[in-house]
Amino acid sequence: MTSSTTVSSGLILPAIGLNVHQKFPDMSALLAHVRLTQGHDPKGVCEPGKLRPPLAARVQAVIGLDARDFQLTLDSYGVRHAFAGHSQEWGSRDQNPLTEAGMLALPDWIFVPVALAAGAPARSAQPPLRWQPETSSELEQLMTVVIVEVRPRYRRLVLVTMFKRKNG
Repeated sequence: MTSSTTVSSGLILPAIGLNVHQKFPDMSALLAHVRLTQGHDPKGVCEPGKLRPPLAARVQAVIGLDARDFQLTLDSYGVRHAFAGHSQEWGSRDQNPLTEAGMLALPDWIFVPVALAAGAPARSAQPPLRWQPETSSELEQLMTVVIVEVRPRYRRLVLVTMFKRKNG
């Protein structure tokens, strides 16, 4: 008999023996999964949508690849990395910590970035994209930066991490 755990979205996750990606309908379900598993296997995935043509054109100009039909993918590893490194809730000492509300809003505002830039090449052949969404707080003078990995073979942009920094 296999034990299981129910998360807040009503999904039942087996406690052991699951090696496939689980798809979640929204960021709140993925975040609940990350809290339950601490971001380890089974890997959870949320896919908020494909890039719209104007954004795909901007991405294409930065990476030099046709970005039409690229899917934005948020996975438990990227969410865990962002929270573990940049959230006081998970023990980070970051001066500008991420909040759960900011993480939950990610799928809504990531589709309207203010600035896109290619980063330094990492493990993959494609450099990561540095994404600055339109969520800068004028009162706090903070901007949110999202790093996504370009996976052209699978036509995906996958969350690597996100953090807040001072403007300017």
